[in-house]
Amino acid sequence: ILCMAHNSPYISIMEIAELGSMHVTTAFNFSKKLRQKGYLQITKKTFKKRTTCIELTKKGEDLLLKVIQNYDPNKNAVFLGALSIKDLYGKLPDFTELVTLIRNIYDEDLITLIDRCSTMIEENLIEEDGIG
Repeated sequence: ILCMAHNSPYISIMEIAELGSMHVTTAFNFSKKLRQKGYLQITKKTFKKRTTCIELTKKGEDLLLKVIQNYDPNKNAVFLGALSIKDLYGKLPDFTELVTLIRNIYDEDLITLIDRCSTMIEENLIEEDGIG
């Protein structure tokens, strides 16, 4: 939800539910908890037909960056699942192969969101650390 709010200012709860493959109530309840902790603002926007939207706060941006910096692929289910492909074929699947798989499971909007998040990670972490 934090990543969606970062990449799509004024994203609606309905859009979060669709992109996150969750029920609208779940998206709203998680957003509400994040708001209570100061990570999000929940507002009504007239330009979005009076729908409930969320905005990332500075505290939320800081948390998102911290989560990204502390990400460990060895604790990620997709990465660990891909290791079986490495054992079978001798290499990890290419990113495009993973995207193809995910596209067949989820819709194109999720892939667009993942692309935006990947760009954010590259811009905020790799360049800041002097790796890129």
